[in-house]
Order: sequence, then C-alpha cells, then structure tokens
Amino acid sequence: MRIAAILPILIAAALCLAAPAQAASSSPVLNAPATLGLGVGWYDVLENHPRKEAVDFRLEYRSDYDMLDLAGARNGWIQIRPMGGVEATTDSAFYGFAGFVFDIPIGRHFFLSPNEVVGFYDNGDGKYLGSFIEFRSTIEAGYRFNDESRLSVAFGHISNAGLTKRNHGVEILTVYYHVPINNIFGQ
Repeated sequence: MRIAAILPILIAAALCLAAPAQAASSSPVLNAPATLGLGVGWYDVLENHPRKEAVDFRLEYRSDYDMLDLAGARNGWIQIRPMGGVEATTDSAFYGFAGFVFDIPIGRHFFLSPNEVVGFYDNGDGKYLGSFIEFRSTIEAGYRFNDESRLSVAFGHISNAGLTKRNHGVEILTVYYHVPINNIFGQ
C-alpha cells in the first residue's frame, strides 16, 4: 500500500489518540502564537521510482488565528490555524503553498500538528510530480518550550492527488524549529 493511501489514516489515528490524552491533561495550551518555522529535511526519503533524493529546506508561517473561532466551534483539544510557506530543494525544486495546520497539544509541552496544504510546484532539476498543482499531507510531532518555540519532526507526502495520469509523489522527513513572531520582532 502506498504511503499516499495510508497517510490520511495515520493522521486520523493521531487525532483519535490525542483526544483522550488532551482531555486528561491538566494544562492544555490552546493559544498557540503566530510562528515562523525553519525546516530541513530529506526529500524523496522512501524507495519510490523514479527516486530523486535531495535536501529540502522550508520556511513556514503559522497564524495565531483559530479557524474554529470563526465557526463558533472552539473546543478544548484542537486549534485549526492558517499556514503558508515556501519549500526548496538542492535540485532546484520549488513549492509555494498555503493551507491549514491542526494543532493538538498533549499536555503542556508535547503536541501533534497534522497539516494539509496546496500549492504551486516547479520541479527545477528535481523529481517531476506530474502537475504544477500539488498537495502536501504532513504529520508533525514535537516539543513546545516554555517560550512557545517548538522543535519537531515531520513526515509528509506531496502529490497531485490524481489530477494527472502521472502522479509519482514524494515523501519528505523534516526537522523543524518554530519561533513565535513576537520573540523575533518583539511585542
């Protein structure tokens, strides 16, 4: 079974497993600040054919706005926040994207952050994914420090979701460091 088929199942399982842990937590943290994240990863980490490995670099902005507030559905265990960013590889591939991150705190310091984005992709000298429109599904887990910065590991899949006949897809393993915007530019 391809990872593209099981990634949504893994994200759903993570959400189901996190809900009881969050409910049992004595101090949930649901007011995540706006952050700027830097990531570096291994592009095309799995044995897909054709394989075209590269180093992946990311710059992401994650808003502090909870979309559940808009719907009047704010709850005690998840935030849905807008995000956007750019991704580039050492093979000159470029991906500009926007989407949503689902922030799930697990106690005071740990979190899960599955996210879904869509964007424009240019393969440069890298792997051709079949379309200039690509989707990325990612599961991220990490540690939140007292200053609200975060260190995390993420596994993601980019593909065109069947928009074209050619849909190789690519998996990326990434290490992130997210810093609150206020920590960078002050209050």
